[in-house]
Amino acid sequence: MVQRRAARFAKSDYRRTTSVSILMVDLGWRTLSERRKDARLNLFDKAVCDKVAIPVDKLKQHPKVIRSSDSTIFTAITTRYGCI
Repeated sequence: MVQRRAARFAKSDYRRTTSVSILMVDLGWRTLSERRKDARLNLFDKAVCDKVAIPVDKLKQHPKVIRSSDSTIFTAITTRYGCI
């Protein structure tokens, strides 16, 4: 809601007929959900590279003996609302 108000302020367009989504695209702003997803991925990458003190051992899948095994395969943690 704050981002949508800021888009109207930045474009000086307070008309009810103006689409705020189009204003945000014109400004080149990403949505809050996109920025949150990028922040989660960035933090996960830092945890995998041991740049932050977050343990990721429990997220690693048990190794299967197949030709394409990779030590960087992780399980997705799901909630009742979907994937985190």
